[in-house]
Order: sequence, then C-alpha cells, then structure tokens
Amino acid sequence: FMYSEKLINVNREVSANVKNKKINEVLDDLFAGTDVSYKIKDRFVLLTTPEISGSELMAQQQKSVSGKVTDSGGQPLPGVTVRVKGASQGTITNADGNYLLSNISEEATLVFSFVGMRTQEVVVGNQTSINISLQDETIGLDELVVIGYGTVAKKDLTGAVASVSQRQFKDQPVKNVSDILQGRTPGVEVTSLSGMPGSSAKVRVRGTTSINKGNDPLYIVDGIVSSSGLEGLNPMDIQSVEVLKDASSTAIYGSRGANGVVLVTTRKGIAGKNQVVFDVQTGVSNIAKTYDVMNAYEYALALNDIRGAGTISDADVQAYKNGTKGIDYYDLMFQTGMSQDYKLSLSGGTPKLQYLVSANVLNQDAVTITTNYKRYNLRANIDSEITPWLNFSVKLNTSRMHSHNGGMDMNGTLVYSPTMVLRDPVTGIYNKDPYNSIKDNPYGAIVENYSDSYRNYLQANGTFLFKIMDGLTLSVQGGYNYYHSPSYWYISRLRGPGGNDDMGTSSSEGRFWQNVNNLTYAKKFGEHSITATAVWEISK
Repeated sequence: FMYSEKLINVNREVSANVKNKKINEVLDDLFAGTDVSYKIKDRFVLLTTPEISGSELMAQQQKSVSGKVTDSGGQPLPGVTVRVKGASQGTITNADGNYLLSNISEEATLVFSFVGMRTQEVVVGNQTSINISLQDETIGLDELVVIGYGTVAKKDLTGAVASVSQRQFKDQPVKNVSDILQGRTPGVEVTSLSGMPGSSAKVRVRGTTSINKGNDPLYIVDGIVSSSGLEGLNPMDIQSVEVLKDASSTAIYGSRGANGVVLVTTRKGIAGKNQVVFDVQTGVSNIAKTYDVMNAYEYALALNDIRGAGTISDADVQAYKNGTKGIDYYDLMFQTGMSQDYKLSLSGGTPKLQYLVSANVLNQDAVTITTNYKRYNLRANIDSEITPWLNFSVKLNTSRMHSHNGGMDMNGTLVYSPTMVLRDPVTGIYNKDPYNSIKDNPYGAIVENYSDSYRNYLQANGTFLFKIMDGLTLSVQGGYNYYHSPSYWYISRLRGPGGNDDMGTSSSEGRFWQNVNNLTYAKKFGEHSITATAVWEISK
C-alpha cells in the first residue's frame, strides 16, 4: 500500500469478514462512505483522495535522493553509511563520496554516519539532492584518563594505557567487571576459567611471566588496592576502567605493578541532575552442542557384542529400543539456565553535595541442575565541599556472593552406562555402573551432595582534599578492605553403595588497610601545562 499519512486516516478501524472475494471488491467495502479511492498498479495499491492524484502520490513515494558526502576540508568520504531512519533501507558512498537512494518519501529522515565523524540527520522534505559535510569527532581527546595517582587528558597520554568508559558497555548484559575488559582492551587477555555462574576470570596484561608466582595484575579501586580483585563490584557502578600496560605501572607502583595495573573508577552523582535508574535483565542459556554418545539401545547392542550375547537380555534390548527403559544422562543433569539481574541507582545532588546510592541483585541458575549463584551489592558514594578549601568524599561498597553446588563430573557422566538401574528402589541408594566405571553415580552425587560457599566483602575509603593555594592540593586518603569466606559441604551416603555421610566446613578471613597522601601541583600557562606529584603511602 502507498498513501500519505497527512491525507489518509490510518487509525480508522474497520471489521470485515471476507471469503473468496477479489481485492477490488474488498477495497470497495473497506472505503465505502469515505472520499478515499484506490488504484492498483502491479503489486502496489495506491490510496488517494481528491486532494492528491495517484500519479502524484507515486512520484512522491518513489522519489530518488542523491548527493555527496565530504569531510570538513571538502574532501570526498567513501564508505559513509547513509540510511533511512527507522527502516532497513540504506547505502554507502562510493569512492567519490556520492550516494543514491531510491523510493524515498518526503517524511523520511536520512542518517549519515562514519567512524570518527559526528553522525548527522537530515529530513528529506522536497529535496532531491542532499550534500553533507561531516565533522571530526574530537570529544574523546579531552576525556580524562586515570594513570595511577592522577589523571591526564587522553590527547596528552603517552604511555601504553587501555581505557574503557561506561558508555562502551552500559547497554550490554555485563554480569561481572571482568567482562568489561574482555574484547575492549587491546593487549589484555581475559579468559573465563569456567562456564559456571559466578566463576572468576583470568586477566593477563603481560602474559604469564612466572611459573610459581602470581601473574595477576594489581587492582586499584578508587585509589585503594583491592584485595579481592574485581569481585564484589557491580558493573553498573563503574565509570571507567584503565589498564596500565607498560613500564609506567612499575614506576608508579613498584614491584606490585610488575604484572600490570587495572584501575577502576566508580561513578559519582552529578550536581543538578537527579536520576533514578532501574534496570532489569533476564536471560536464558543452554548447552550449545552436546557430545554424540550412544543411546541405551545402541549401548546394549555394543555390550552384547563385546561382552557376549546375553549380557543384556533380549527383553531389555527391546525395551531400550522402544524407549520404555534406559537413562538419558543429558536429559537428567542439564536444564535451561535462567538469569535475573536487578539494578537500582539513585544519584544527583547540589553544587556542594553529590550522592550516588546503588543496589544490585543477581540470581543465576546454571545449565547443570542444582547449581545456582547469587550476588548482592550495595554502594554509597558521597562527595561534598565542606569549605572552599576543603572537599571530603566517602565511598562504601559491600557485597555478598553465594555459590550453591559446583559443576558436574562431565567425564564421569559421559562414560556411565545408560542401561543400568539408576537407583535401588528399596534403599534409595544410587547404583554404580556395573560395566564401565568405578566412580559414584554422577546423578546421585549432584542431587544428594551439596556445597555452599559464601564470599562477603566490605570496601570503604574516605578522602580529604585540601586546596592549599592556586594549583596546589593535598589529598589524604584512607581505605579499608575486609573479606570473610566460609564454606560448607555435605556428602550423602546415598550417592553410591558403601558410602558414608560426611560433612565439613572451612573459613578464611582477611583485612587490609591503606593510607595514601598525595601532594599535587598542576598549573596551566596558556597552551602549556605542568603537573608535579609527590606521594607517601603505607599499607598493611
């Protein structure tokens, strides 16, 4: 259908019950009593009124728009994307910067976009030729990048620093802070150690440099060393992540930075901009590909072939073939994993007091049955100007993670017989494989045994910033980290024949404090600037 929304009432509703009628008969019934007429041309139906003819409408709907795209210097830009906003129609400019789009309506808006250039939008209207000059996108060069005990404009940065800002990941389903680094930081290797929910990631900035020592980088969160790495942080709270990759990390942090440094800066409230953000994300996960293993019938035939006829009776073989007997371990031990991620953030303030309060609840069910991971986060960031020469900020983050049951024994499951009796109906004990394994029943182990591990973190830091004179500031910062990680487990006698009930517990606890005193002189003289920093730090 082709029509003009200005002349045709597209919101008019008509009910019709049509069967075995021609298209023109149906249209006559639909537009009876209106001034709308129609014309059928090829595969198109043109709706017109006395105010506009069908030929005029066709010309209006099928108008071609062409033009040329250049840069700020007037040079043609090849490869610029030109598309119709809200539609899939589009093209790219050729080597001379020219483009051509057909069948464009007057109401359409063209969007011109190119990497490193500012995107522009133009309403077509009665134009048939639209020439565009795209401007360079230089805003990113003025962004500040954290480099240890200070910041520097990106345009003045000389070291090897990879930076990721919030706008690069805020609209993506990021569950862990380590996911922010993955694929966004050149030269940084981020590898997931397990597919289980809540599993940690291995981060390598300079590769594996030691066999018997740690290779993890040094993690700094808001100026304080994080003893828990990136765990316990809500991705929604992150403003930016910088990775120091070259020798500057060692020059700033000494031997602690030998494996690189990851600097995390959390968000702040913005004066005069009160915001309430509630974000809900849900997701599902499944096994993408399973191993090709024999079913119960195929396994029974193989047993009889290898161990001799009669190992599996003919009646059982027929039952396995019909599907009335047999075990499908994949069906028993895998499920559709579900994840629910709830994030709430309140921020704002006045010129003298800014605040940010956020909370996060993450609940993930794994693709293996009985496996679950929960994370709870609560953060409060407050920045205030007490006097014109003194600022104070405090940041508090607390988190709790709970992992219930780990992964399954995949290798043990793959070799377990699908032709056995799964469980003794009298004792309730899960049977062992009589043919191919000496391990306990993998299904019995995952449903009867359980383990629960908890990780509790508290991170707090406060900063006094003294403005001594023009350009000279003294920052006195204190930070405290605490963690407590208890674990509990129970092993049931029902997991296999001859087993006994067993249980146990373990716990670890740690504290870390740090004091950083930073005297900085920063002054700008016309187009030149100078920055000098002196730092004294103590930690335990």
